[in-house]
Amino acid sequence: MSSHSRHHPRRRKIRAACRHVAAAAAAILPVGAVYTFIRAFFLTKPERLPFFRLSLGFLAGGLVALSLFAILRADKIRRHAERKRRREAEAAARNG
Repeated sequence: MSSHSRHHPRRRKIRAACRHVAAAAAAILPVGAVYTFIRAFFLTKPERLPFFRLSLGFLAGGLVALSLFAILRADKIRRHAERKRRREAEAAARNG
């Protein structure tokens, strides 16, 4: 088995980048939601509704990003455990 088929540095980098983007979005979007929610109170009543809706959109986006980050993190942990089991199995096979 060639080393190219076993290791995919580009895939690892892409997965890591996706995790980082999801983590950043999960942190920034709720902050934006709080900011727009508070900002809405400095406006007149008719102007508030769009800001409340925008705040709700930011919050929903943050929850989606948090869910995506949790899925990607769980996948990373699962892959790490699989690699560890495979290494232990290969070492046991070599040692008899």
